[in-house]
Amino acid sequence: MRWDYLEGQKQVVVGDGRNVWIYQPDLEQVYRVDYGTAFGSGGLVALLAGREGLSRRYRTTLLDAGASTIQIRLIPSDGAGEMLDLTMAAGTMDLVTVRVTDPAGSVTVVKFDGPTRNIAVDDELFRFTPPAGVDVIDSPPASAP
Repeated sequence: MRWDYLEGQKQVVVGDGRNVWIYQPDLEQVYRVDYGTAFGSGGLVALLAGREGLSRRYRTTLLDAGASTIQIRLIPSDGAGEMLDLTMAAGTMDLVTVRVTDPAGSVTVVKFDGPTRNIAVDDELFRFTPPAGVDVIDSPPASAP
């Protein structure tokens, strides 16, 4: 995955499957976080990454089925973790909006616009090498289950 934040504090977040790199050029620092520590096994990233087991981890509730969109809620089966409200285009099932509510009640909304399928993407976008002179701050790896 790769997210480039262009508004607010500029940063680049790159997940290479092993680490997540969070580069903050204004602060001249990079956080390197073990992938498992950064994302665990649930939530929005698991949904977008297509990780297996969503049906085991969530109960699904239909919120609305309109002519143009379908809204469903994913509720953690074990009662812990993030609740996800998904809005999808009725004709294609493309994600339109994902609303994530964490256990503390904080809400994050991600809106998708103009999905493109099967395009060639340069693998280098998903590799990160810290620029010379920046501080690299390591986070400890996730504990083994």
